[in-house]
Amino acid sequence: MSAMYGVGNFAGPALGGLFAQLGSWRLAFAVMAVVAAMCGALRNHWSSRAGHRSAAT
Repeated sequence: MSAMYGVGNFAGPALGGLFAQLGSWRLAFAVMAVVAAMCGALRNHWSSRAGHRSAAT
C-alpha cells in the first residue's frame, strides 16, 4: 500500500505537468479528476469487500 503512495506522489505531479505543458491546465484537471474518481471508486470497492470478508470469519 505504501508503494502506491510513492508512485502516486511521483506520477501525479509529473503527469499533471506534462498535460499542462502539452495542453492546458483544464486538460490536466479533467484527466486527473477522472483518474482520482476511478481510484476512489476502486478503493471503496476493495475496502467494502475486505470488510465483508473479515466479518464473515
